[in-house]
Amino acid sequence: MGAQMNDFPHLTTGDPVPHGANSIDAKARPFVDGVERIMADMESDKGAYMARCKANRERIKEILTDAKDKGLPVKPMKGIIKHRSLERKKQKIAAGLDIDEQAIYAQLVDTLGELGAAAARTAGFNFGPVANDAAH
Repeated sequence: MGAQMNDFPHLTTGDPVPHGANSIDAKARPFVDGVERIMADMESDKGAYMARCKANRERIKEILTDAKDKGLPVKPMKGIIKHRSLERKKQKIAAGLDIDEQAIYAQLVDTLGELGAAAARTAGFNFGPVANDAAH
């Protein structure tokens, strides 16, 4: 969104340039004012968005409270919700690649994923038996 011609009426009407209009502050003022108006709009939009998010968080809290009241364990449910969200994000990464890139990506996930697990094992996390456990 660039500056609009109606932001500079003296340029389109042929009217003489007002006194001091050639100064840097006079030339910059419409641009600064325009950006500040947009930023104010963005703050308003952000406030409305945050209010909607707060309402949605409350709805989620109500659903989880209802689940808890029915005897379901909430912490594991939150874990699976987060896990599924991360899985969808992973799928989007791969989907955004072309065929050749997908093959390379899959190869990197296979090889670097194992390095990640090996590093976690070294840090003390136990993922169960390792194929070459004798070497460890």
